[in-house]
Amino acid sequence: MSFLRKVFHRNTPDVSSLRARQDVDGLIAALRHPNASIRRAAAEALGEMGDMRAKVPLHAALEDDDPTVRVAAQAALGRLIKD
Repeated sequence: MSFLRKVFHRNTPDVSSLRARQDVDGLIAALRHPNASIRRAAAEALGEMGDMRAKVPLHAALEDDDPTVRVAAQAALGRLIKD
C-alpha cells in the first residue's frame, strides 16, 4: 500500500466494524468525517441501532452538504422515532 493510502486509511473509520461493535460514539464521530459515503453509512447504522444518543447528531446531519447524507439522516431519525 502506498504511503498516501496508509495516511488516508488511518483516519477512515470502519463503519461496519463500528456497527458490529455497537459503537454509537464512534458512529456519531463518523458523521463528521470528510467523506460523504462514510457519513451516510454512519447515519444508516445509527438508525438501525436505535440509540437515542444519536438523535441530536442525526438532526444536525439533516443540514449536510451531501443529499445522500441528508436522506440517510432523515430515515435514521424516522426509525428512532418509530421504535
